Amino acid sequence: MKKIGILFVCVLFFYGSQAQKELGKHNLGLNAGYTTGLGLSYEYWPKKNGIQITFLPLLSKDEKRYSFALTYLRNLTTGNKVNLILFFGNHLTNIFETEGVAVLNYGNYNVTEKPKTIYNIGIGPGLRGGEGMFVYQFMIGYAIKDVLHDYETALAIEFGFFYNF
Repeated sequence: MKKIGILFVCVLFFYGSQAQKELGKHNLGLNAGYTTGLGLSYEYWPKKNGIQITFLPLLSKDEKRYSFALTYLRNLTTGNKVNLILFFGNHLTNIFETEGVAVLNYGNYNVTEKPKTIYNIGIGPGLRGGEGMFVYQFMIGYAIKDVLHDYETALAIEFGFFYNF
């Protein structure tokens, strides 16, 4: 069974690399970065300009964290396998921490949520490559973290791996 699974993956990879010489407009995959977001990501590249939407909810008993990002992408060069791109990332993170307070009179338990919002932005160049079914992106640039509260500047390192269709 394991051999059949490996053979299936190899056939899909070979078919994808042979069937499509030009990348499609849609990409679905995973992305990670301070300014382009963390989580499941969808990209749409109709021509030279593209847009990327990234979302990930992280839920636990004491905390709810939602990561949402909207990124503008611009294709600067078109190569055979690797393109130079420019990105402008907007990443919003909402954090809701739960605090419980016990009231001794009647044994009540009051729960309060403390919301916190973190907004990061960044800009910079990157590389986008791939052939067939899979596309990768590696971007590096300038980031401003926590713009709304106590901002700081930093290096933005972003990467993604996508299925192209």
